[in-house]
Parts: sequence; C-alpha cells; structure tokens
Amino acid sequence: MLNIEFIIIETNPQYMMKLWRNINYFKDLLLSNGFNIGSPTSAIIPVKIGDINKTLLVGKLLLEKGIHANPIMYPAVAKKDARIRFNLTANHELDHLDKAVMALIQINEIINIK
Repeated sequence: MLNIEFIIIETNPQYMMKLWRNINYFKDLLLSNGFNIGSPTSAIIPVKIGDINKTLLVGKLLLEKGIHANPIMYPAVAKKDARIRFNLTANHELDHLDKAVMALIQINEIINIK
C-alpha cells in the first residue's frame, strides 16, 4: 500500500525541487548570518544553541513571533547539544524562511545564541 505523500511527490516532482530549494536557501541564510547548524542533509535544520535554558527561551520567543520551531534538549540530545529544530516543507515560501532567520537575528541581539 502506497502512502499519499509518496504518490504526490512521484506525480509532482516540483514539490521535491521546491523543498530542496528551501533547504539550501535556509541553510545558506543561517550560515551567512553566523548560526551553527552543523551539517544537516534533510529538511530538518537544527540551530545549535548548546544551553537548555537559552534553547527554551528561543523557542518561546520564536513562537511569540509566529514561528513554530521545536526546542530539542536533554534527554533527546546531550545537554551541550540543545538546539532549535526547524522542519521545512515545500509549502514554505522564501519570505517565511527570511522571517525565521530575521527572528533569530533579533533574538540573538537579546541573548547570545551564536
């Protein structure tokens, strides 16, 4: 039995192309602004913060700005590897990604997360 997502992607390859455009654009934008993202190879992009309290605060501040991203911390990752996880889709537009990075830049001015 095939799942619906597989059928949609197989019959509409532009979705996969757009998803990879979004992934590469977002990664490049984060890196060019000095954020530590490691070496992601999928649509799940981490912004490594390394401190649990800062990670929780960043998640809260992003949500207040209308950006839904997941704070990931111990025990899911080591305490020193706390991060914010962004999950990209083909439904995101470039201005959505710009807004997320701009929010991180503004948050970084308040609390150092780089």
